Amino acid sequence: MGKGCSFECKRDIASKKPNKPSPVKANGNVVKFSSFASKPRTPLKTKSQLKAKTPLKGKKQLSRKSTLKNNGLIGVAAREVKAAKKTKAENKLAITPAQHGKPNDDNRALRIAAKTACHTYIRLRDRFESCICCGLPLGDGYHAGHYKESGINSAIRYNEYNISAQRSDCNVDFGGDRGYYEKNLRLKFGDDKVDWLNHVASSKAIRKYTANDYRVIKDYYTAKIKELNGEGVVSEELKARYLKVA
Repeated sequence: MGKGCSFECKRDIASKKPNKPSPVKANGNVVKFSSFASKPRTPLKTKSQLKAKTPLKGKKQLSRKSTLKNNGLIGVAAREVKAAKKTKAENKLAITPAQHGKPNDDNRALRIAAKTACHTYIRLRDRFESCICCGLPLGDGYHAGHYKESGINSAIRYNEYNISAQRSDCNVDFGGDRGYYEKNLRLKFGDDKVDWLNHVASSKAIRKYTANDYRVIKDYYTAKIKELNGEGVVSEELKARYLKVA
């Protein structure tokens, strides 16, 4: 349209343009129409059809441990394992050189025999007492527990003052002491014995036992068991030999 177009010309051109929809007032607000509202909507196209979700596949089935943990039973399983190990250890203690078909100088068999005699005597000696480290009744399957750990205190491993009867849970779950072992041991044997045990433990003395040492320990505690049962007394000669090795 040029500069010289008349009014009539402008009116004719304007009349030929399509009319735009006027805004509609809704509740006093002006609503504007979108130019896309009149266009038909088509669904989105993908290269491949969508697949339904499938359950995730693990590399392997849940293990028994994880299943027990989810069910809150992991503690029960742990106690069962400990009980099985304890039973296996107790069965080993019953081994003697004769049962194993080994000569009487087999060091391992003699060590087990010496330990068996020692712990049997301790359990028999303290059978009517309370637990040394907590004061509660001993209960079934009580242990012969060490005051100073046997693994790192070999010099007093078989000393009768270093071992007392204690509850199995105190020995297994609480490391052998609930806090009152030394106090009760002083009341039981006196300060001199406990101070001597502490001195030997602090010196970190190491004792390597020979086959003859194990025989002496076994013979001494076997005689002590008979003495408790009223079947004799421990000879002074055997007692002196024991004091040299334990």
